[in-house]
Amino acid sequence: MTLTDRIDEFLVVHKSEIIHDLKHLIQIPSVKEAAAPGAPNGAPCAMALNASAKLFQRMGLKTKIFENSGYALAEFGQGDKTIGLFSHCDVVPAGGGWIYTEPFVPIEKSGFIVGRGAEDNKSGVVASVYAVKAIQELGFSLNSKLAVFVGSDEESGMSDADAFVREQNMPDVSLVPDNSFPVYVGEKGTMRFFAQCGDLFQQVRSVSGGSAFNVVLDEVCVTITYTDALQKELTERAEQNGKIQIKQRGNELILTAMGVSKHASAPEGSENALFCAANLLKSCSELPQADRNIFSAVTELLKGFYGEPFGIKHQDKNFGRLTCANGIAKMDNGRLALSFDIRYGTEADGKTIIDNINRVLTSKNWGMTELENRAGFNNDAEKEVVNALLAAYQTVSGDYGAKPQYSAGATYAAHLKNAFSVGTCAPYKFKLPETLPQGHGGIHQKDEMLHIAGFLEGIKILILMILNADKAIHK
Repeated sequence: MTLTDRIDEFLVVHKSEIIHDLKHLIQIPSVKEAAAPGAPNGAPCAMALNASAKLFQRMGLKTKIFENSGYALAEFGQGDKTIGLFSHCDVVPAGGGWIYTEPFVPIEKSGFIVGRGAEDNKSGVVASVYAVKAIQELGFSLNSKLAVFVGSDEESGMSDADAFVREQNMPDVSLVPDNSFPVYVGEKGTMRFFAQCGDLFQQVRSVSGGSAFNVVLDEVCVTITYTDALQKELTERAEQNGKIQIKQRGNELILTAMGVSKHASAPEGSENALFCAANLLKSCSELPQADRNIFSAVTELLKGFYGEPFGIKHQDKNFGRLTCANGIAKMDNGRLALSFDIRYGTEADGKTIIDNINRVLTSKNWGMTELENRAGFNNDAEKEVVNALLAAYQTVSGDYGAKPQYSAGATYAAHLKNAFSVGTCAPYKFKLPETLPQGHGGIHQKDEMLHIAGFLEGIKILILMILNADKAIHK
């Protein structure tokens, strides 16, 4: 029996257990909340971290939860070198509009597991568990120690990874099963900031929508002081629009606009709900001119996917286009504030981008609060390890033309030395159901799905990647 045959047999034996463990993690609504004692990212994230740690403890692995830092670390084997596996158990907010199930009530449907975090990234936690378990049970020899990290703040700043870097020894090479296959050798830089309007609304009372930087805003609520004339105009125009609803609540009008969410790193195909709302409101004759001016500025700032409004369009040789997306709209001291998530290649200069954004915002009487500006990286020079990881994918997939990729997404790999992000689900195994509405089925979307057969194949690839990486770093 070949090595891959033995892995296949292992996965058949443990299939129901794998699905059970993934569903158990999905049931925990591990969206970041306010810090609590022993839970820097909130109680639900701490609960998911504990549940993840128990999966490794069940295998007899030395496992420790670093409560104040928001991560767990399990160790397997011995060796003079270390291979890291990095995944996370926190998730982005679920949002509404799910059609197959409630976000944290996982189900199986048409060969998929449906639930928030099914792919991003509780699949990464479970894939790491069963990759180590296969190596343990099947007796595969390793010359390296495995350090398996599970974080709880990946979606909201990666403070857990920063803490790991401060507190632990850096692995010699790390795999981050939080992307796609075959293997990603570099990632774009990430910039996040809030833009604040310098002017006050007159009739608009609030604008609210979104809760994550890295999810394109797909629902927004605008509250406006009621007048008969305004209600008549908005109702007529909303009927023509089809994506906007108007309701009266006491002396207020509530405008709700719906869009289409996508991950902020790949916003193409998304529809920003605030852009839709602002596009209507900027020309609403029954609103004060001051309010219309603010919404006009909003439409200008939210145009396009590639930073056009800020004069920061950039095309990178390896990483492609710079992207820019809005995920949150809120009121800050009575003024409108919008979040922006920018991903830029290694050929772009972060300071120049910031300077251009500041110039444009200042010209519109808006300000800026910069929250993060982390440069991208490129590890394609690590040929030995890259080729070893690629060979693992090629062996399983049969795609010998597959090449290393460059990612727009931000993962833990950006915080680590010699780190490569990979997938958890073999892409050639499935297609999302054609009956899925737009904005459903993907990561950070409603009805997030993970294909079960593709996931099992992904675990198989990850096992071979670990074995190949071990050989590569000991040559």
